[in-house]
Amino acid sequence: MGPDARSSNGATAVSRAGTAEIPLIRRLVISPQFPLSIVLGVAAGGLAGFVNGVLINYVNIPAFITTLGMLYIARGLVVFLTNSLPVAPLPGEFNVIGQG
Repeated sequence: MGPDARSSNGATAVSRAGTAEIPLIRRLVISPQFPLSIVLGVAAGGLAGFVNGVLINYVNIPAFITTLGMLYIARGLVVFLTNSLPVAPLPGEFNVIGQG
């Protein structure tokens, strides 16, 4: 087997497929709001989890009821912040991510 046969193995094909995604990732990460949105999303989820944990462990509210209550609070906050308007249309990059 020559060097050409070795370079066309499965690992190279995977490597080539991975490099095809780099331009998409660059377009998403270039935005200055991207890192901030990740940090804020993780912080909001952490805060919701902390509140749920406190209510479940110290106030002794059942976990199912606490989770449903947090769901309704989060949905109400979204409706309030968006003035009940849909967040659409989404950029084309979202379709590319969803379609693989």
